[in-house]
Amino acid sequence: MSLHDKKIYNWSQPVSSLQDKPKMIAKDLKAVFDSNSNEIKKAINGIVEELTSAQGAENIGINDICGLESKNVQQAICFLVDKLSTINPSVEIPLSISSGGTSSKTSHDAVYKLGVAPNRNILNNWYFKNTINQRGQTSYTGAIYGIDRWKGIYGSETVNVFNDRIQILVKNNQGVGQYIEFPHLLANKRVTLSILWSLEGDYANFSCSNSLESFGIIGVQHSFGLTLSSMTFNIGDNVSQLKTVISGQGNINVYAVKLEIGENQTLARQNSNGFWDLLEVPDYQTELLKCQRYYYKSIYDNNSLGVNMRISSGSHYIPFKTTMRTIPNIRLHGETSYITSNLVTQNGFIMSNNDSVHTRACDFEAIADL
Repeated sequence: MSLHDKKIYNWSQPVSSLQDKPKMIAKDLKAVFDSNSNEIKKAINGIVEELTSAQGAENIGINDICGLESKNVQQAICFLVDKLSTINPSVEIPLSISSGGTSSKTSHDAVYKLGVAPNRNILNNWYFKNTINQRGQTSYTGAIYGIDRWKGIYGSETVNVFNDRIQILVKNNQGVGQYIEFPHLLANKRVTLSILWSLEGDYANFSCSNSLESFGIIGVQHSFGLTLSSMTFNIGDNVSQLKTVISGQGNINVYAVKLEIGENQTLARQNSNGFWDLLEVPDYQTELLKCQRYYYKSIYDNNSLGVNMRISSGSHYIPFKTTMRTIPNIRLHGETSYITSNLVTQNGFIMSNNDSVHTRACDFEAIADL
C-alpha cells in the first residue's frame, strides 16, 4: 500500500455536520468527537509501519540530484552502491571541502594550507633534499651502511648522494633498506607506505617486509617521471624483524619516503601547477640526532677538545651527542697507536692517551646500527 493511501481528504463524520443542538445521547456525541482523532491516529500509524518496513525507502520520493537516476531513496541508494563498486580503492577521490574556508579540492590541499601536522614518519632520514650523511661520501657501493640508517641489502647496490635526492643504481631487484627498531609496535597495524621518486630503467619497488614475507609492495614498471606512489596494507603479527626496501632494475631517483600508521598517505600533495609539495619538511638537527642514536662520527678540526680527540697524557670522558641505541663499537681514526678507548656506555666513553710527552689527535666512529 502506498503512503498516498494514508492521506485524509475528508472526515467521515465531521463535527460541523452536527446540529447546533444535537439530539443525541452522550455516548453517540462522544463518538462523533473521537472519530476525527481516531482517523488521524490510524493514518499516522500506517505511515510509521510503511516507513519502517523493509520497503520503506521505496515510499520516499527524491528530486533529481547531481544526475542520480532515481525516483525514490531506495533507487538512489542502489544507484550509488553500483557506482561505488566500480571505483578502484587505491585511487584517491578528490572531494570538495571548500566550505571549510580553505578553497581546497582535496584533503591533502587542506592539510597543506592549514598547516596541520601530518602523521609521524616511522622512518628516519627520509627527506633526501637534505640527506643525513655523517660518513661524508658522495657514493656508496655494497652491503654496507652509507647515508645514515640506509644499508645495501644484497652487495652490489650503489647509492649516489645529490643535493636534491639520492640515486640508487640497482639490477636484478637488488636494493637498499632501512630496518625498523621497534617492529613489535606495528604488529597488526594498518599502515601506509609512500615514496616520491622517478625511474630510469625497467622497474622499481618499494616494500615493507619481515624476514619471511612482504606485507606491502609498491611496484612500477618502465621509466617514469617524478611521481608519488603509495599503498595501504596490514602489518601481520610476525614482526620480530621489519624493514623497508627500495629495489628494482635501473637508476631510481628518490626524493622522500614515508611509513606511517593510518589509511592515507601524508607525505606530499600535488599543487595546481602539477608540482609535488611535501606536507612536512623535517628539521635537519632533529633528524640528525635521531640518526646519531645508531651512528655517530666525530669531526677532527684541531679546535674542539673531546670531539676531535686532541688530548695529552691521561684519560678523558668523551660524551656522545645523544644516548645511543645500544652500547656502540668504537672505531678510532688518526694516531691510534697512542690512544685507546675503554669503559664504553650508551652515552660516551673514556679515551686514554698513552703518550706522556706529545699531544695526540684522532677522531672516532661510534657504531650501533641495526
